[in-house]
Amino acid sequence: VRHGGLAQIGARELREAVEDALDRTLAAEGVGESAGIAVVAMSTFWHSLVALDAGGRPSTPVLTWADTRSEAEARELRDRLDAEAVHQRTGCLLHPSYLPAKLLWLRRHQPDVFARGDTFVSFAQYCCGVWLGTQSTSVSMASGSGLLNIAECAWDAELLELLDLEPAALGVFAPEPELFPSLVVEYARRWPRLHGVPWRAPIGDGAASNVGAGCVAPDRLAMMVGTSGAMRLCEHGRAGERISAGLWRYRLDRQHTLTGGALSDGGSAHAWLRETLALPGEEEVERELASREPGQHGLVVLPFWSGERSTGWVGDATALFAGLKRHTTAMDMYQACIEAVTYRFALLFDALRREGDADKSIVATGRGLLASPAWLQIVADVTGNRVVASGVEEASLRGAALIGLRDAGVITSAALGQAPDGAAYTPRSERFTLYRAEIARQQQLYEREVGPSGVNLLARQTR
Repeated sequence: VRHGGLAQIGARELREAVEDALDRTLAAEGVGESAGIAVVAMSTFWHSLVALDAGGRPSTPVLTWADTRSEAEARELRDRLDAEAVHQRTGCLLHPSYLPAKLLWLRRHQPDVFARGDTFVSFAQYCCGVWLGTQSTSVSMASGSGLLNIAECAWDAELLELLDLEPAALGVFAPEPELFPSLVVEYARRWPRLHGVPWRAPIGDGAASNVGAGCVAPDRLAMMVGTSGAMRLCEHGRAGERISAGLWRYRLDRQHTLTGGALSDGGSAHAWLRETLALPGEEEVERELASREPGQHGLVVLPFWSGERSTGWVGDATALFAGLKRHTTAMDMYQACIEAVTYRFALLFDALRREGDADKSIVATGRGLLASPAWLQIVADVTGNRVVASGVEEASLRGAALIGLRDAGVITSAALGQAPDGAAYTPRSERFTLYRAEIARQQQLYEREVGPSGVNLLARQTR
């Protein structure tokens, strides 16, 4: 992410990096040599946009979810449209993370580039066009665009009319079971072990992660800390049910929905702290974090390094530290930020707990979170809920594989709910009470410094 909200990646460079990874994987000893390869499955990041010309070549870099340059366009869309009706139809909010605001920004600020665009697709669709000769999309990837009517599994007519786009400009939907034929000739020669193997249409990484961690029922809620963060509840059906304020709803497939919320900063905040502060080694930081009392640093933090998504959805919000003093230490700031991110997860958990009747276990995924038992205990204490560390190292990859195998007819749907668990963490009631007071302090600072739709945001007022 650069100054001004730009967050993009070279489309061809990223595709070639994926191809290089496939080259090295297929060259590894034993890959595909015994029982063969049944299906190729892909998990990829949601909310990306790349414009392609008539020849399928990129006219733009890949604009990622973290690109917030379209915040003004998102506000304009909220003013022009019935934002709540759009939220209920698409499952997404009018926010710069999603494609409606990005497409409007691209048309307005780069009209020549927009005019050269024949199609406007996700990074995954671009790759499938090159490798497989199709730019079709799965309903999973489409549901993260902000342009899909999630109940009908069709592009939203009102938004397409406003953006002056035909449905074909976004790609057609892969028919059930969302399997693509094998590689085009060039790539069949490059990857002969994949010749004739079906490819499962790409799946949004969050949906795949829920499957990989065994979170496909109302009683298992997934919490992920990667670069960003998310909390998700995967269930059968519910596409037509009302979505609570501040939450989104995407699709895993045509049978399952995914309700939840996302933080723009999770592991990225952790990385920023490690890079910026003179912290000791990781083992020492972990011991110190585990020994500290809730809020002993005296700080209140709004952890919005890359803008805010859930629950307020202020795209150009900024991070804020309140209460800094001369005696404040790097470890104070580290603890305050870890707790602040966890408070945002607690707000999501409270909203999701109201979404269903069953008691829920929080299943933690993501390397950054799983590597820190102290942080996992903080999650349990802050939410007041049992937390289980997933026993799966790469939940998104495992989930994509399971979905691919299911749709190729190798396994049944029952296998999607099965996953190993690791250590469990029980909340401590006295700390839960203390943390609830800290959450209230954070909310008070949020209301004062950000406010509804960012009305109080000083960074916006002085821009």
